[in-house]
Amino acid sequence: MAKTVYSVIPKKIYGVIPKSVYNVDMAADAELSVYITSYYVSSWTQAIQDACAALKTIGGGTIIFPAGDYLIKPLLINVSGNNITFKGVGTVRLYTTETVLWNYCIMVTGDNVIFNNLTFDHRGDSALLPTTDPYKGAISIWFNGSDYSTTRDCTFYTYAIVCVLCDNYNGLAANQFDFYNNHQYFQRKVDSWYDVSNVNLQARTIHYYNNVSNSVQTAFTTWKARSGAELHFAKGYATNNSFDGSQVGILYEPWGSDYSGDYDPLFGADVLINLNTVTKAVIGIELWTGMGGADRTFRNVTIQDNTLGLYFENKAYCKPTGGILFYKGGAYDTEIQDISIHDNAINFTYNASDYANLAAVRGAYYLAVYGEDTGAFCLNIANTMRRISIHDNTVSQFPYSLLNLYRRSGSETVVHEDIEFYNHTVTNSCYAEPFTHSPYPSCKACFTLGYSDTVSITGNAISNAGIALQAQKEELAYLTNLTYTGNTFT
Repeated sequence: MAKTVYSVIPKKIYGVIPKSVYNVDMAADAELSVYITSYYVSSWTQAIQDACAALKTIGGGTIIFPAGDYLIKPLLINVSGNNITFKGVGTVRLYTTETVLWNYCIMVTGDNVIFNNLTFDHRGDSALLPTTDPYKGAISIWFNGSDYSTTRDCTFYTYAIVCVLCDNYNGLAANQFDFYNNHQYFQRKVDSWYDVSNVNLQARTIHYYNNVSNSVQTAFTTWKARSGAELHFAKGYATNNSFDGSQVGILYEPWGSDYSGDYDPLFGADVLINLNTVTKAVIGIELWTGMGGADRTFRNVTIQDNTLGLYFENKAYCKPTGGILFYKGGAYDTEIQDISIHDNAINFTYNASDYANLAAVRGAYYLAVYGEDTGAFCLNIANTMRRISIHDNTVSQFPYSLLNLYRRSGSETVVHEDIEFYNHTVTNSCYAEPFTHSPYPSCKACFTLGYSDTVSITGNAISNAGIALQAQKEELAYLTNLTYTGNTFT
């Protein structure tokens, strides 16, 4: 059992570790618990940094925070040791009143560092907040090259920042990162739209579960976060999470976006995204490819049993485009293989104070969305897709294409193959009005098809009593071997 030292270990133990400190036999004790107490009451920052340095010298331990508030200065705490746990007892708040550019509360470069039962309040009083680049903003915990680390049972209050960032610029991605039972509150302090996610986690394996992400709604037009969670991982899962008010619920990409050394082509892929709930989103789940380098195959992903709530508001940045959408975010070619999307529920609602009914939404919607990235299921991407199975999902009140399988900006050299789309139940949806506004091409059908070979669309039941359907399907360029049977429209 670990021994306990009350208060922070003095600096005199740095370097050569003495036989004993406060009657604790250091050689016989593999873990030391350090209490943050009034010993350093004038500077909690220094107390925490000293505790980290002390535990580093003995190979790790636990820093225990008794209940209370701890004011810390940003940019000064670096956890470079391994096997260190930050643990709150009761209600513990670590906060800063300084919100400046490149401001992080705690940076972690050691391995197996755990944050447990802490509240990070990073809202600050300063107006010096980013308006174009969130990664020059404030970060509550920055895991920079940290391996096998965990954040659990923590709460984050942030002002338009990434509350947790796990990355390793220009180096190998972390082997594993676990993030669970956390609650993040994202709030903008200025009415300025720029790309920022609530968390941005990048590792070869990620376990992301039982988290709650909220964008705090204000009078700002731009109140939503870019995504509730931006996750880059090739193995692992995102399960049983709740995302309220982000533009995208989950933004998923198998590998890091811009880093040259993080990709391992021999590392097998196996990803599950399931049992998540998304509300007031523009896109439920967005799947990115084309970033970071060529040939980073996107494969073996299962998306199932998610509830995706899309929300329409009269704001230019808030036009719902898709329930599950594939998007080429960079210039690199990436194949997408062996994807299963099933038993998800996609529901479309709207702000009743902006629109009186779905007919009014329909009239505004087709003017606002350009067609390329729309569809309850949008496979309109300039990458080769193979063996994609989409089945047994439900869609309600979605006034656009059910399936968009055509690239208007694509090339016939990139053709989707072996696409199965079957057994969906769709009510009061698909498709409202022909999209014919110059310079954008026409999209007028429930199924928009093209650039595909061996496509099967069977056994789908579509009811659209409140929407005047223009056409069942639209067959466009480079569509071969289409099986289209058993689809009913009422």
